[in-house]
Amino acid sequence: MATVFLARDIRHDRRVAIKVLREDVTQRMGVERFLREIRTTATLSHPHIVPLLDSGESDGIAYYVMPFVEGESLRDRLDREAQLSVADAVRIACDIAGALDYAHRHGFVHRDVKPANILLHENRALVADFGIALMLEGSGGVRLTESGMSVGTPQYMSPEQAMGERHVTGRTDIFALGSIVYEMLAGEPPFTGETAQAIVGKMMTTSPVPIRDVRPTVPASVAAAIDGALQRVAADRFGTAAEFSDALQRRDGEGTSATAAHVRDSRRTAWLVAVGALVVAGAAGAGAVIARTYTSAQATNATVARALIPLAQDQLLFIRRNPLDISRDGRYLVYVGDDNGKLQLFLRPLADTIARAIPGTADASTPFFSPDGEWIAFFADDKLKKVTRSGGAPIDVLDIPAPEFGATWGTDGNLLYAIGDSALHRVRSDGTGAVSIIAEPKLPARRHALGALRWPALLPGNARAMVSTDSGIGVMDLASGDVRIVLRGRQARYLPTEQLLFDDNEGRVRVVGFDVQRGTVQGASTPVFEAFRGSGGGATYFTVSDNGTLVYMPGGFQRSLVRVN
Repeated sequence: MATVFLARDIRHDRRVAIKVLREDVTQRMGVERFLREIRTTATLSHPHIVPLLDSGESDGIAYYVMPFVEGESLRDRLDREAQLSVADAVRIACDIAGALDYAHRHGFVHRDVKPANILLHENRALVADFGIALMLEGSGGVRLTESGMSVGTPQYMSPEQAMGERHVTGRTDIFALGSIVYEMLAGEPPFTGETAQAIVGKMMTTSPVPIRDVRPTVPASVAAAIDGALQRVAADRFGTAAEFSDALQRRDGEGTSATAAHVRDSRRTAWLVAVGALVVAGAAGAGAVIARTYTSAQATNATVARALIPLAQDQLLFIRRNPLDISRDGRYLVYVGDDNGKLQLFLRPLADTIARAIPGTADASTPFFSPDGEWIAFFADDKLKKVTRSGGAPIDVLDIPAPEFGATWGTDGNLLYAIGDSALHRVRSDGTGAVSIIAEPKLPARRHALGALRWPALLPGNARAMVSTDSGIGVMDLASGDVRIVLRGRQARYLPTEQLLFDDNEGRVRVVGFDVQRGTVQGASTPVFEAFRGSGGGATYFTVSDNGTLVYMPGGFQRSLVRVN
């Protein structure tokens, strides 16, 4: 927003810093309004706030003058050292908190607290640029970043600020300070990404990795204080910056129970908040969500990391049939996207940020990987086709005139797929040995019609498959066609932890124990996440790898925005 000059105050023989606003910023804000409002910040007098010495205009360009602070910014120090000692981080944070608490009590919210605005002098921290963000925000949407984000820096913006709320409180600054403390200790902010949109997406749908998972030497009381500052809902954060400062300085075991209970309660409602973000993703049709989930009973305390997968600019996902699949090693994602309005398969390594179109896959649907991840099979032009992951011309496997309803590639080289009738269909990957396996219901399923079979998922050994029917989820013997219903729901996927992941048809994806030898469910199911219902009542479209990486699209995909409490 400005160019900063080191200058000499001739009258007082001292060095000062002059910030000269960019011409376009000055024009949009208005010189008179800027000078009138910045004078109010001159009333702030605190040892940890950089004071305003003077302001004015020259040839229509506005400027303001501050003392020259000899030292460096916190940004410079973090770029050099990455991580600070706990003592230094807490001391700097408490200096900043003192300045913020003073300003908040005098009616000022900074709105752009970040390491670049924190100056370090003689081992003390000073906060600069109070009031500037508010002036810019009120000038008709002056944009400070190439990404198009309005006032604020994405890594440190509070969720309410990122969502464009006009009225924010001091708790917005507390969130930013919590992000800074996290970065001083962890080496990076709690939410990172390639674009501002990706950062905001993570902020709205995930919780940061606990600081003690990154740096175990951080005291529990400091970790709890950071958690309290980074709560997604403003009302769940500390009420004042002074409270945050007190919590940071509290010794372990001193009055931490209330903070811990606060964090537990807020985590309990985390997915309720995330649902709102998933609605936005679903309504826009512009993103999928990836979650690393640990499903074994022994790993209930393991970290769960969730993040949005941003797509190419203006690209849409299509919910036609089965739109995505993940390789079994969890390294690659294939999905049906659009290429200038036409359906196309896109391949994206999850460790990368770029998805590439797969040539020759126009109008494709239901992509699925081979067990080794080297091939991708799909349906297009009334054919079952396959193409290598590295590229090349697709190869026709078989003519299939009917619409398909799920497919899977077995370790025995067979492709198993459903076309919406009462059978599963099997063919070798070279196009030979095509056969239809007619479903034969077994008790107690015989009381109900199975209807069309959908979403086949092979079990170990390739002799049986999980299938979805009108009566629920069944285990199908591929030699006899016998189907035994074992569970209500649809889209069951077997996990190597001897569990089933499935859509319960009521807006949730659940996991339940499964005896793969007997083909029976063990114990009660547990929700993995909640989502909006999709077509037919299901929660979502999802795919899962053998290492527990779950990728899903929100269900429903409303054609209008939905507001959710």
